[in-house]
Amino acid sequence: MGISALTTYVNTVFGWNAQQAGTGGIATPVINTNQIGKSVQTVATLGNAVAGGADEVFSFQIAITAGGSATLDLNAMTNVLNTATVALARIKTYQLRLLSASDDSTISPAPNAASTVTVSNNGLTLPTPLDFGTGGSGLTITITVSAGAIATVAIGAAGTGYPKSSTQIVNVIQSTGSGGLASVTVNSSGVPTAVALVAAGTGYTAATLPTNVVGQYTLTTGDTHLMADVTGAGFCPVSATLKNLKIYNNDTVNAVTVEFDAVGATS
Repeated sequence: MGISALTTYVNTVFGWNAQQAGTGGIATPVINTNQIGKSVQTVATLGNAVAGGADEVFSFQIAITAGGSATLDLNAMTNVLNTATVALARIKTYQLRLLSASDDSTISPAPNAASTVTVSNNGLTLPTPLDFGTGGSGLTITITVSAGAIATVAIGAAGTGYPKSSTQIVNVIQSTGSGGLASVTVNSSGVPTAVALVAAGTGYTAATLPTNVVGQYTLTTGDTHLMADVTGAGFCPVSATLKNLKIYNNDTVNAVTVEFDAVGATS
């Protein structure tokens, strides 16, 4: 059960005031000014699986040592009311910020302006799809194994909806395994037609396994990455088998602090 009374909102504004000087000292400049806003709100009184419904909210900081990394379990976070290890079913909005000194003046020592982090689900045990998805779903891969490493891969179920005439890299998901990656060839109808082993990983046993698309992005100090989904399903399913995200500090000299904010639902 999630938070009983909850309202969340995410607002974005894109604005500008652009002027082009006219010819000559007294000419009137050409001016274009505008502001475009978007607001995404949720309330707990609506159903969790309908548009505008959610019953959990999270906001916390993660300190990462120089050259280090942090694994975030989206199925075991502490919410803003200090309820720990919340089990989610879906995430509808999230924001990840690499904090600067002006973002949070209490960070000591002050963040280095040139630090970067990379956020990824690449090769993890039980990786989250987060917002790395491509619209495709249903691909399973049958693997054979040698000493815990994937030896061969073949399509189990092809799935549908993948980017047409493309090649995708996917995680091979098993609770005991990590690091298994496959390259997927997709035909002009968005259906996978062939797979090839990219990374063998460790800890696997032979089975037909689900997959999700590998993705990543990099933030520099002060940057923000935001995803807000208006659908009932949300953009990111969360479960005991779809949950882990890794954040790498690419700065080998300076520590960094990341802020993670999310709106989700327990059903």
